[in-house]
Amino acid sequence: MIRYLRVGLRSREVFRNWFGAGLMYLLYRLGLIGNRVIKVIVILRDGCAAFTELDRFGRVINAYYDGLISGIHCLGNDFYVDFIM
Repeated sequence: MIRYLRVGLRSREVFRNWFGAGLMYLLYRLGLIGNRVIKVIVILRDGCAAFTELDRFGRVINAYYDGLISGIHCLGNDFYVDFIM
C-alpha cells in the first residue's frame, strides 16, 4: 500500500490530474473497479490531454517511479514515453 501512495505522489510530476487518475487506478488495483478497459483522461504537465486505459496508466506511472522513463510527450490525442536504455 505504501508503494501505491509513493507512486501516486510521484506521478504529480508528470500529470496535472494525478489525483483523480491515480484514485481510479487504485480502485482498479484493489478490485473495486473490475473492468480493465476503463479509460481515464490524463493531462500532462505541458497541457496535452489524452485518453488511456487504466493498465497503461499504471504501467507508465510505475515505470516513471522506478526511474525507467526519461520523458513523456504528446502526439496528437495520445502520449508516448521515452524509456532510458
